[in-house]
Amino acid sequence: MAQRRLAIYVILILALVGGFLSGRAFFYNITCVFGGILLASLVFSWASINWLNIGRHTLVRRAQVGQYFEENFAVRNKSIIPKLWLEIRDHSDLPGHNSSQVVPFMTPGSTYRWKVGTLCVRRGQFTLGPMTVTSGDPFGFYVFPRHIGATSSIIVYPITVPIYDFATPTGALSGGQAIRRRTFEITPNAAGIREYAPGDSLNRIHWKSTAHRGKLLVKEFEEDPLGDVWVILDLSKSSLVERPSAATWGASDVAYSRSIPLPPSTEEYAIAAAGSIAQFFVEKGRSVGFLSYTPHRNYVAPDRGDRQLTDI
Repeated sequence: MAQRRLAIYVILILALVGGFLSGRAFFYNITCVFGGILLASLVFSWASINWLNIGRHTLVRRAQVGQYFEENFAVRNKSIIPKLWLEIRDHSDLPGHNSSQVVPFMTPGSTYRWKVGTLCVRRGQFTLGPMTVTSGDPFGFYVFPRHIGATSSIIVYPITVPIYDFATPTGALSGGQAIRRRTFEITPNAAGIREYAPGDSLNRIHWKSTAHRGKLLVKEFEEDPLGDVWVILDLSKSSLVERPSAATWGASDVAYSRSIPLPPSTEEYAIAAAGSIAQFFVEKGRSVGFLSYTPHRNYVAPDRGDRQLTDI
């Protein structure tokens, strides 16, 4: 490409020298023709990477290891000049997400679409984008890149495995009954209603009883008679054992596996175990909390439901 352009420059210089020395119009005509070709190629190459509309769309921004993440791309030519070719390079850091594409000839106003599906093999937060668009002229004299800095992100949750039974510690003393204590916090256990007091949250108002009695009444809650389940994850660096390949674990490491293997790291195994245990107790309807240090404290207050599992 550079050699072609250099050859044209040499021809232009020789034609100009020949024109000055001989005064013949033939040399000046050659200069005008090749100079016009260079100028037209320069303008065409610049126009090829402009007046473009490039979009990427994802239905979800969250996935889990073992699931497929799909992304849709669309390129629209907004100019009156056709695009001979476009090379679109995606610089996303999601492992195995090969969404780069070579777009063929595009007529004015046309749109080119493609879809990319990627198997998520590593947990974490990843960046989608930026992108680089490259194009050139028909003669291959010039190639211009254009950087598109727009980015978005995707969170890939750790893999979890089904647990069918998990033994939990029970009380050592027999007899007695569950202690029920009233609490100002909102819990899954409603204990009754009382009159509204300044400072009560509006989402605690029991509207049916309020309409029936003609005054504001709020719900009272009590602590769960069952103990909370706490998942405490040890992420201490002193207890970490891993192979060097764990840092670069990607799609190529699971290409020929029937299942999704974990990276060779005790940290990854501990995270998968913690997530699986939390999933087990959430599905049993228990209140689950989470605590770890990474090195900052990560604390999730005990609660129930699928949203709690997502937070953990």
